[in-house]
Amino acid sequence: QSGIHEALQDCPIVSTIINKEVEAFNNGKSEIINIRSGKPAQGENKQYLDILSRPNAIQNQIQFESQIMGYTIAYGYCVVIYSQAIGFGINQMWVLPPKYTTLNLKRNYDITKVQSLSDWIDSIEFKVNDKSIKIDLNRAFIFKDSTIPVSNAFLPQSRLTPLSKPITSLLAVYKSENEMLLHRGPRGILSNTTAGDLNREPMGKDTRDELHVDFRNAYGMMPDQSQVIITDASLQWQSMSFNAEELGLTNSYNRAVFDIATGLSFPKDLLQIEGTTFNNQNAALKSLYQDM
Repeated sequence: QSGIHEALQDCPIVSTIINKEVEAFNNGKSEIINIRSGKPAQGENKQYLDILSRPNAIQNQIQFESQIMGYTIAYGYCVVIYSQAIGFGINQMWVLPPKYTTLNLKRNYDITKVQSLSDWIDSIEFKVNDKSIKIDLNRAFIFKDSTIPVSNAFLPQSRLTPLSKPITSLLAVYKSENEMLLHRGPRGILSNTTAGDLNREPMGKDTRDELHVDFRNAYGMMPDQSQVIITDASLQWQSMSFNAEELGLTNSYNRAVFDIATGLSFPKDLLQIEGTTFNNQNAALKSLYQDM
């Protein structure tokens, strides 16, 4: 799950797509359905509508459902716990961030006899810093994505797992462009034309390393950096630099974004990549809502 957390935190395209899908979900209307009758909640079951409108002390319905939807897309599943006073119905519900939640699955179980979480889960642990809490399986729900389970029979695979390569490529593009922006001063061989002078002492390693550090900090594209070297020294420069096009960063970026959008079932025309038209965006928006 560390790779998923890194993708959500460091890859803007991934977080943007998931947030857009969550927004599309929130624009719809959600209902609580009685699984026995297949009809919307009525009578006594309306208590669940009330708790959903204000699931806990710090969230409203949209915030609560956004967490469930976002975590389910990113991790493949999401654990929700609830509290219930004796003799009363559910009074609070909380979403457990998957980053801090561990599901310990049973090794031996009869899949034909599974009827509750305790039939296939040994325990659920919620751990933040050094404090670990064991969750009551009788007061937990697991919301699951529609993707196929791979590593076990119950939990779907994260949609981001098979996208690890394009996400890694995209992160590499961001880091490369960031490096070029911060340190785009002269890139190549900087030498002294008097290097053959017998009266000149060779430059030692410590001096050369110190010059590298000074040069790295002094020259670049940031406001406090210089783009031109001004000196009366006898210097010679041999360029060895490449721009973004020569490095193929643009093509790598577009290909990675396309793969990620496809893997997350998000219409690429909504990302406003070069070549997208207004009509394409309208059609893509309709497709987003239809495929949610």
